[in-house]
Amino acid sequence: MAQEEKKGIFGRMVDKVSSRDEREAAEAAAQEAAAAKAAAAKEAAAKRKAMADARAAKASAEAAEAAAKAEAEAADVAEKAAAKAGQAEKMAKAKAAAADKRAAYEKRQREAAEAKAAEAEAKAAEAAAELEEMKAAKAAEESEKRRAAFAKAREERLAKQAAAKAEAEAAAAAAAVMATHTVAAGDTLGGIALKYYGSAVKDKWMKIYEANKDIIGDNPGMIKVGQELKIPAND
Repeated sequence: MAQEEKKGIFGRMVDKVSSRDEREAAEAAAQEAAAAKAAAAKEAAAKRKAMADARAAKASAEAAEAAAKAEAEAADVAEKAAAKAGQAEKMAKAKAAAADKRAAYEKRQREAAEAKAAEAEAKAAEAAAELEEMKAAKAAEESEKRRAAFAKAREERLAKQAAAKAEAEAAAAAAAVMATHTVAAGDTLGGIALKYYGSAVKDKWMKIYEANKDIIGDNPGMIKVGQELKIPAND
């Protein structure tokens, strides 16, 4: 019984030592595992950092390449744009020059048309003036003809009237003249009145004078031999 008890104590001691060893071993293993894990984590972190650095370097290189490519493309685009702008400028200048030439040509055409229109207008005005002058001359000629015709008709009418009047006066005078007397030497109007009227009063011889005043003249006492005197009818 004592032996079994002794064996039990020893066994417990062995178990205790074994447990301690196992615990220490476990702790050591845990520490080793933790160190291994930390090393693995560190290595993994280093790998990740290396990969990240590699990716960053690659990205930087790619970015630099992309930037260089973009810069080259931008330079190419700028060069093409500059060339295009230069070509556009040349085209614009050419178009402007063509527009100026066209404007100058149109201006010359317009000025020529205006000059022709002004010339045509001047000719039309001159022709109208000549026509008006011709009309005025013709109207004046017709007016002169009418005036001449009127004057001629008037003269003819007056001549006819004068002839009729003279004829009437001649007829009246002939009817009013009782005789003609040829002045002889020594005749006087009073003696002639006495011969034809039977009286030598002034009224009688003045009647003979008035009827022959155009022959005798202004002085009734100056009758001349040979004058033919009309002897008016005695009232």
